[in-house]
Amino acid sequence: MKKVSALTLLLFVVCLVQAQIGVGPIEQVKLKSGKFSKEDLSTLKASKTVFVYRDSDDLEALEKAIREVWTLTEISFIPFSELKKVDLKNSSVFSIAGINTNVSGYSSGMSYDNTHIYLNLWMQGKNKKGKQVKKSYCRVELHPTYTDYANVTGQRSKDALRYIYEEGTLKNWSIGFLKNYLKNVNDLLLAEEERWLFQTDNKNKELKKLKGKTLYVVDYAMVKFNKFSGDESKRHKEEKLFKSYPYKYQLIKAEDLSKKILESEKAFYYLVYVKSSTDKYIYVYNSETGAIVYSKYKGASYNLKDSDLKDLARAIKK
Repeated sequence: MKKVSALTLLLFVVCLVQAQIGVGPIEQVKLKSGKFSKEDLSTLKASKTVFVYRDSDDLEALEKAIREVWTLTEISFIPFSELKKVDLKNSSVFSIAGINTNVSGYSSGMSYDNTHIYLNLWMQGKNKKGKQVKKSYCRVELHPTYTDYANVTGQRSKDALRYIYEEGTLKNWSIGFLKNYLKNVNDLLLAEEERWLFQTDNKNKELKKLKGKTLYVVDYAMVKFNKFSGDESKRHKEEKLFKSYPYKYQLIKAEDLSKKILESEKAFYYLVYVKSSTDKYIYVYNSETGAIVYSKYKGASYNLKDSDLKDLARAIKK
């Protein structure tokens, strides 16, 4: 039996629960992204967006990067502590949110929690019955550490989110990454298109360019997660992990990759790996355009594997 509780950052009660980047009206995504209504899209485009930043963010650099790509609405930036002051009737909000699913086995008597933490674009709205609900527009999966999961699971919504904003470690939360995440969301919403969170893209013609270019791979992808103990102290052996990837690559720290995205005058390709609870996402981006040139999702899988890079190599070879 499954029990779902929302860690979502809300000031009101919601009854709606819904790659790596998903754009659509269903927050707790399952079999589809959903279809936007024209009315909800018009309401979003007429709103003023607030982005709730984390305590560790370089606010000046964050504003500069996001303003370069976010053209859908007017946007401003606030700390978590000021969210309660936002006029939700006229605002759309980019904030961290989460869903916790408790799965219980009748026969075994065992239970476990799946907690997904993500960046969510949402508005306050009403359903067809006039009841106040949360209108969701996008979900971008984030990559916490096991310690973060342990600290937020079972906590009250406001306490869990305060921890994530003030103390949590989100491995793929950096300005360069956020810039291209929001560019994808912005462009899809402008085009009034949806994107399924679990979508696989492996036929992009741009992938062929990686035959002669270096793929920059975020270094934290080398962390070897133990699903039984939660230990994250060990690392994969590089030569084993990349044995089936015959093209050039370079491991790079997340902060250095973020800086390279923001400062490089030439386009390059980079791989972002995201572990969201029991789910794994692998994305390859064009740094200059922000375009997703490759994406792969796999459920019940925690670590980057040789087979994942083998699949990427096959897509490049085609």
